[in-house]
Amino acid sequence: AAGVIESTAKRVGSEYYRVDYSSLNIISATLDGADFEVGEEKGLHINLLGLYQPRNACSVIHAVNILRRRGLRISDVALRKGFENARWQARFEIIGSEPLMIFDGAHNPQGIDSAVESIKHYFGDKKVYILTGVLKDKDYEYIASRLSLVASRAFVLTPNSPRALASREYAAVLQKYGVKALGYDTLTEAYENAKQCAAESGNALVCLGSLYTYEELMSIIEK
Repeated sequence: AAGVIESTAKRVGSEYYRVDYSSLNIISATLDGADFEVGEEKGLHINLLGLYQPRNACSVIHAVNILRRRGLRISDVALRKGFENARWQARFEIIGSEPLMIFDGAHNPQGIDSAVESIKHYFGDKKVYILTGVLKDKDYEYIASRLSLVASRAFVLTPNSPRALASREYAAVLQKYGVKALGYDTLTEAYENAKQCAAESGNALVCLGSLYTYEELMSIIEK
């Protein structure tokens, strides 16, 4: 994709920049956010979770520096407040505390790889429970194989989409990769069972696999 963007930029006479991620140094990354620095920018903090968010912040800093060179007045205070106040729903978002519940909209191989990397970082060797559903046009075999690295149990739903993979069919795929999985008829049923089991076991519950689920799940939680 980068090659296509670069060649198009040259064709239309637009400047093209690549972010130098080697300038990024992550000091710490916990469930309270990440402390990091980018080049001469020290003491930065972002509240967003996910190991990829400091990389996103690195892109922001590079973009801000370009804009500053073009004459835009963007203060260091504004930059830092922007990171600290940033909110991103459904992207490794903590949505509950008892038990700890996290929603991440990862639904393709790249997104799942990033989610798995973050789960490993935050929870170490302790496996999590997952509340999940998937669309049948996604690479759900690969997704299930990756989730098996971090999940011991799965509570499977059918996303609200005509492209959805049936919950019990996806549960069977997860079982094939060693995850104890059950398919449910409704999101409410899957959520209530997942929450109860996670609370009783002390495991974190990570909800992922489909952005279609987010609005409905948040509505159930609020009720």
